[in-house]
Amino acid sequence: MINKYYLLISIFLYKSYKFLQRFFLKNPLYTTVFAVLYCIPLFRVKVSLLNEQDLCRQLMNGSSFVRFGDGEIGILLHEGSEDFQEYDKKLNASLKKLIEYRGSNLIVGVPTRFITLNKKELETKRTLLSRVWLPFKVYFLLYFNKKRKYADAHIFYQSKKAQQVLFPVFKNKTLLFVTDKQTKKDIESKMRSLFFVGIWVVGSSVNAALYCDEITRSIDEYLEKCSVPLSDIIIVTSNGMASKILVDYYLHTKLQVIDVGAGAHYFFTEEALDMLL
Repeated sequence: MINKYYLLISIFLYKSYKFLQRFFLKNPLYTTVFAVLYCIPLFRVKVSLLNEQDLCRQLMNGSSFVRFGDGEIGILLHEGSEDFQEYDKKLNASLKKLIEYRGSNLIVGVPTRFITLNKKELETKRTLLSRVWLPFKVYFLLYFNKKRKYADAHIFYQSKKAQQVLFPVFKNKTLLFVTDKQTKKDIESKMRSLFFVGIWVVGSSVNAALYCDEITRSIDEYLEKCSVPLSDIIIVTSNGMASKILVDYYLHTKLQVIDVGAGAHYFFTEEALDMLL
């Protein structure tokens, strides 16, 4: 029995050391607060939420939309993954600017259905959810503007809500659609049957942020030849972390950028991402 407890304590101390080694020097405040809140199972954050009608109204008025999830928080913590998005300084800087931006022409989406729950509530949904979303809850507590009203980052992952909120915004607009090859294949014909898509810009499905210069070059070349007013153009982007850089890049222009995330896959299906809903 003593050996068992010794082993458990050793594992705990080793994991604690690795955690501190990974994060403390990069962000001591975050690491300290995380360590404290990790021991408080009832911790949750309060989020002021935009309802669907107000979200649609703001999008109709030209506001851009950017989504934050666990991947974005990972980049902000100088982390990344080979199969999705490696750490990138330019991306990190864009994400920080978007969090700190105070203009009324930007809507920020956060995973409200997760970060407003405590550890026990998350674990009743899925065993690993409490570990996945605690970093976001801590980062939100420390760095996000609590006075701002946020949208649900996963609202477009449900076809009915996407059609109710987004499709009226797309009507009578020229859409510049940025996505990966598979998503384009899945939705192109239905999108063209309902809306005018000026161009499809195909980006990478892995490390998408690294190819943003090519994406913006394609968009800017199209805009140079296009006679449509910028206020009648919407960049719709479903291309991982590239979407965040695009929102940041065009935020101070008259162009509207809407980051729909993987929700583009679900525009025309009755499915939803079960793990998210």
